[in-house]
Amino acid sequence: MRNKILKQILGTLFLLFIFALFLLPVNSEAQIKPQKRYVMLKPDLSVAIIDPPPSAQPVSTHILSSIKIRIENNGKASTGDSFYVYLFLSKGKASSPKQLILHVPLKSQSWNENPIRNGCSVTRTVHNIKYGIPDKLAPGLYYLGVTVDKKNKINEINEKNNSATLQIKIEGISISSVHQTCDHIPGICVWLMGKGFGSAPGSKIVRMGPVQLIPHMWSDTEAEVYTNSSQIQIGNTYDIYMVNSNTNAVITNIVHKKITARFAGTSYQASPGEEISVYGCQWGQTQGTKKVKIGNAEAQVIQWSTNGTGSKILVPSLPQGNYLIYLEESGQVISNKVTFKIL
Repeated sequence: MRNKILKQILGTLFLLFIFALFLLPVNSEAQIKPQKRYVMLKPDLSVAIIDPPPSAQPVSTHILSSIKIRIENNGKASTGDSFYVYLFLSKGKASSPKQLILHVPLKSQSWNENPIRNGCSVTRTVHNIKYGIPDKLAPGLYYLGVTVDKKNKINEINEKNNSATLQIKIEGISISSVHQTCDHIPGICVWLMGKGFGSAPGSKIVRMGPVQLIPHMWSDTEAEVYTNSSQIQIGNTYDIYMVNSNTNAVITNIVHKKITARFAGTSYQASPGEEISVYGCQWGQTQGTKKVKIGNAEAQVIQWSTNGTGSKILVPSLPQGNYLIYLEESGQVISNKVTFKIL
């Protein structure tokens, strides 16, 4: 019995000895040195279109004059180099230009961006968006997209957040130019040139500022409209555009037009001292402080039309040659200019 207890004690002591050996410090020369791990810090570019703000409705190209984008580097390192920013159009929404159904670069709307440090961002405004859209592109819904580092020049943490898109609508109707005319129509008359007007006005309304204009002639590419409204004042500039009469939504681009007095015709001719009638519209019922000028010389007004359609003048003494005739008031030109030949 006593021998058995002694063996147990000796066994326990042996185990304690072995355990103590494991607790003893190992010679530092015998320790295995851990290998150093190097982590490569990378940049991470992302881009967002911040103006126009995100919307469920597509933005019409008639009112889309510019976009504002923000490019951020949310990575752990600077980009270290410049990178390419690329604008494009597509028929389908995609996170990469390679996934696009239709891929149309915007003309003159891409650039090389300077390096961006980590934690920093830049905001850029791209102007004249509509002029970058190819003229022959069919009307409809598209996505306007922007991609940063399109050529994958920068080694990034995440290469899948480098694009952003905005849904836009390319309209089939547009106004290319507006001309004021004197076409024997009462009031102020303007001639619109463009495309997609249709053979008749239908639900389309032409507005000049707050005033609805009255159609006189209408075709798919031209429209002559006028107004007698006193709200339209000579010398002021107004927005001219079309709206849908059912929804009041703007359906064309907006053209700015200054309304002036007008000379009719394209040219006049007379000798010095000769009395001649000159015609136009929107001259006003009385002459007031208005002057008829040929070149820099003032022509004497003999008679002023009370319906504002012209006057009879005495041609000033000027050398032979071609000049311009126009109306002036308070030192400002208030009409178009027409050729006047002194015989």
